[in-house]
Amino acid sequence: MEDEGKVIVAGFASKKIPQITGEELLENSFSILGVNLEQYRKKNFKVYREAVTDVIEMCEDKLISPHPAIHFSLEKVNEALAVLQDRNSISKIVLDIK
Repeated sequence: MEDEGKVIVAGFASKKIPQITGEELLENSFSILGVNLEQYRKKNFKVYREAVTDVIEMCEDKLISPHPAIHFSLEKVNEALAVLQDRNSISKIVLDIK
């Protein structure tokens, strides 16, 4: 990871918020910003839509790479539910019902 930059936190699939120390931020001159997109969706949909569009474009341009979804077959629904219950996922959980 390069020195200097901004980390924008826009949510956690596991609902567990990682802990970070000031020392970790200062070491490489990072700043961190938390964003609650749900608030923008409810109160200023235009800003929300622009943010979503920007993220999609950054993915297409390979500037960011989100964690891929975890897929479970319908036969493994109990495993999928266990992952949800344990909050061990760092991405979306998809149940394939084909």
